[in-house]
Amino acid sequence: MKADSTIEPVRKSVELACGPADAFRLFTDDIDSWWPLATHSVGEADAVACFFEARDGGRIYETCKDGTIHLWGTVTGTNPYWAKFDWNLALQDGSAYSRTLSTAPYGGPQYYNDTYEFADTVMLLKVDHEVAPKEMAYGRTNNGCADCHFSGQIDWSALGWTGDPTQGGTQTLP
Repeated sequence: MKADSTIEPVRKSVELACGPADAFRLFTDDIDSWWPLATHSVGEADAVACFFEARDGGRIYETCKDGTIHLWGTVTGTNPYWAKFDWNLALQDGSAYSRTLSTAPYGGPQYYNDTYEFADTVMLLKVDHEVAPKEMAYGRTNNGCADCHFSGQIDWSALGWTGDPTQGGTQTLP
């Protein structure tokens, strides 16, 4: 799925002649039978299957024709947001989990007071030479590194750098 694409959310509704436990098993174990991979996947046309490991620490992911795996999420707690879409329950689970750790990150247990709000954030992605598939990577021609470096082709400031790192540019943080 392209980052700048807009797609409709997946909305499915079915009536099952079974209890909640069996319905959840069908939702998770058989996700590949109902999830619209062609329109809702990272790998787009290359996506071939998706999986939901319904256990604590399990993964929700897709696989592609070339064997690439795209991780969509990880199962944590009894009320993960992606399962029930309830921020309060998910945050309560996170708070409870932080209190079970012998050395909790971020200075100790995190207590949740049943209120939350969202803050604007900025995400900086790592700039490196990993491009898949390698046949599409710059630098594979006779120009080598000059495909990107030394040519002004890359807007380094938009990537969080003062300039081309090969010419002394340094990374900046907002």
